[in-house]
Amino acid sequence: MFPVNYNDFDLDDINIPPRSKLYNIEPIGLGTPNVESLTSYISRLAECHNLNIATLVCKTFTPYINTQSRKRDFIKGSIGPKTKYINGNSPISLEYVSALEALTTRNDLIYLTMNSWSGLFSNSVIGESRKWCPNCLEEAKNKENEIYEPLIWYIKDIKLCDKHQVNLEDSCPKCGRNLGFLHNNFFAGYCQYCLSWLGYESQNVTINNRKYQEFLLNSFKPLIANAIHLNNIPTNLRIGLILKKAIKDNNFKSISEFANFFGLEKVIMRKWINNKGKPSIDSLYKIFNKTNQSIYEMFGTSLIEQLDVNIEKPIIMKRRRLTRDEIENELMKEIKKNYYKSLHKLCDEKGFNIQTAKRNFPDLCEEINNAKLKQKRESNEREREKIKGFLLAALEMEHPQSLQQFSIEFGIPVLKIKKYFPELSRKLIERYGSYVTKMQKLKSENIKSEIREIVSDLHNVGVYPSDKAIRKKLSHPYCLVVPEYREVWKEQLVSLGYNKFKDVLTK
Repeated sequence: MFPVNYNDFDLDDINIPPRSKLYNIEPIGLGTPNVESLTSYISRLAECHNLNIATLVCKTFTPYINTQSRKRDFIKGSIGPKTKYINGNSPISLEYVSALEALTTRNDLIYLTMNSWSGLFSNSVIGESRKWCPNCLEEAKNKENEIYEPLIWYIKDIKLCDKHQVNLEDSCPKCGRNLGFLHNNFFAGYCQYCLSWLGYESQNVTINNRKYQEFLLNSFKPLIANAIHLNNIPTNLRIGLILKKAIKDNNFKSISEFANFFGLEKVIMRKWINNKGKPSIDSLYKIFNKTNQSIYEMFGTSLIEQLDVNIEKPIIMKRRRLTRDEIENELMKEIKKNYYKSLHKLCDEKGFNIQTAKRNFPDLCEEINNAKLKQKRESNEREREKIKGFLLAALEMEHPQSLQQFSIEFGIPVLKIKKYFPELSRKLIERYGSYVTKMQKLKSENIKSEIREIVSDLHNVGVYPSDKAIRKKLSHPYCLVVPEYREVWKEQLVSLGYNKFKDVLTK
């Protein structure tokens, strides 16, 4: 064996990467339209460490958080109320990204959010709660792939799964609740309240405006996929420069003419051009309808000088002004109808000024307005009776229904139901609350019995009933993160002679 001269080694040149405090797990789908969301990544990270979400976030993030109110929440063990901003483009999201990148030593977690496109969108680009494709989840489970929730599911107003062409769901099929983005019991693919699996074979396709859904998907898929390839993050200055170029290249005479062409307010358009605001997604859709360019094609690609924003402007024919007799004739025709338009709508459709009509034919205008009001009152009364009938029927159903479920099924806003029938609404809420409490208690007892049975079965075949071994057999694999169920597991171990938890249980 040859002697080793350690003086020949320059130890200063050895590059040892810093150790991460949390596992450096790789995000799923990085650089693709289906990259996972940041909250999904946090969920998988917590599972790897065998911790619940609150423990992981509150115990490890605090030193990296600058916002004092959030830091106080974390110190108290609370994630806080603003979790809907974590996946979006906001200071809250940036704090989570910064903390996670420091803890995992990764530098690509910003691409699990919409922060790369902050210059184009307001903070409301993400919806209010989780959405998911049940078919995607079920398919991943059957193929034994890693379960995760992509960022694109969470984009506001996206309601269609691009792969399976079915609706994205936004409430648990078991308990009916909307699911927040981060929760102590959050696991990707599961309800954080009843721990039910969210995947199944869905055939639900009820998309009213498919063109709008295609616009959203065709815009956000390349935005999400290409965020990782950006050399420079676009700012809101880009919006103003592109709109100015469109005005110049297409010979619009003014901002007002340009705004009218897209069906937008000139005041708002002027703000965008002067970099004092950002377009909403609905406004960008109006621009798309005229230019046939997605958000990514218009605002996210190429140099501004190379961007082609040629617009085909239709030839607009000026309307002929109606004579006094023609205005009177239009008003008389409207009065003879059983269904009345509002006076404003009638004037817009027929092309005469409402003030001219009121000045020359005040009695006819008043008759139309009064008839419209009467029609509206009668319509409201019919609607009230219809809602009342639905509510009374719902109160007689064998399986109680929540007010939210009732609202979705009949297409009636919750606020309207409460306003018209506060007492019936209260009864519906109380009835459903009692039902949920009863079902939760029954489910809790079933889970406890299942845990005891699995622990005994494993013990009887000579296998130590560890939490990992039990989770493989449980119908709700993540229930052991709940302290109540974990205690049942420990008690059963002690009853079988395993003394590991005996001292803990007797304290």
